[in-house]
Amino acid sequence: MTDLSTFLPPLVGSALGGAFVAGGFGIYSNWTAKRHEHEKWLRDQRMEAYQHFADMQGVLVYALTADWAGEGSREDVVKAFGTAQGTLDIVAPGNVRKSATALSECTSNAAQEYLFGSLKRDEDRLLAFISESKKLAEAFIQVARKDLGIDSEDYSVSGSDLDDRGEDRPQA
Repeated sequence: MTDLSTFLPPLVGSALGGAFVAGGFGIYSNWTAKRHEHEKWLRDQRMEAYQHFADMQGVLVYALTADWAGEGSREDVVKAFGTAQGTLDIVAPGNVRKSATALSECTSNAAQEYLFGSLKRDEDRLLAFISESKKLAEAFIQVARKDLGIDSEDYSVSGSDLDDRGEDRPQA
């Protein structure tokens, strides 16, 4: 019969090694799952912030370029747009914030000119603002889509059925 002392050290070593490997794998799996959960949460927060920002920018442009019949005053829309920008600034990476800031500055400057200046009386300047706003909105959406990992197909606001005044284009 074989002496137990020759089998016991390798057996204990194998058991301890297996337990160590299994424990390490469990810790790594838990860490990975939590990291993925956080990344999903952050992506969802970004998606919501990007969508709200884009929506509020569209509402603000509409409020400046149309007979406003929406809820609240134009000033309320400007404030809501600023809140959307602030939320985006919290969750977005630098390249998205930079694009959103360019769009925000264009829209906010136009809003201030419209509310307190001459933009509402100068149709050429208003149309130039709309055109610039569309370009900046397209750039923002491209950067946001890239950040979210959404397909890289070109997105174009100008490819819509709306003309530069935001009105329906005649169908050919």
